[in-house]
Amino acid sequence: MGKRILRVKAFSLCIIVSLTACSPPMTVNYLRDNPAGKFEFNADKDYQDVFTTILAQSRQCYLTGKLLSHQMAIRGHQNKKDKTGNVTVSLLYGATSTETHYTVDIIALSEHQSRIVTYYAKASTAPEAEMIKTWVTDDIHICTPNLT
Repeated sequence: MGKRILRVKAFSLCIIVSLTACSPPMTVNYLRDNPAGKFEFNADKDYQDVFTTILAQSRQCYLTGKLLSHQMAIRGHQNKKDKTGNVTVSLLYGATSTETHYTVDIIALSEHQSRIVTYYAKASTAPEAEMIKTWVTDDIHICTPNLT
C-alpha cells in the first residue's frame, strides 16, 4: 500500500509540474493583461490614418520576402462607431498554435488626434514598438523585425 501512495504522489507531482510549465497561449487579451512591455504615444492624426499606416507597414515588414520557420498573420480591425482600431501581428506555428507578437490599439482622442498603445510579448520587441511611432509621427517606413 505504501508503494501505491508513493506512485500516486509521484504521478500527481508530474502532472502539476507539466501543467505549470506550459504557458497559456498568447492571445490578444492575454497580451493586454500580461505584456512584457507597453509603449504609448499620441499622434496629431486621425485614428483611421494611423490605423491604415500601422496595418500597411506591418504587412510590408512582416509578410514580404521573409524566410521564417513560421507563418505570420497580420490582422486589422476598425470600429468606426467607437472610433477605435487594432492591428495585431501573430506568429502561427502549425495548424493550431498562435502566439501574438504585438498588438496595437488606436483610439481617437479628437478629430485629428489619436492615442496609440502597443503591447508586446517579449522585452526584445521594445524597439519594434518604438519603431511604430516613427511610422506614424515621422512617416518613416523602416523594418527591423525581431521575430524569433
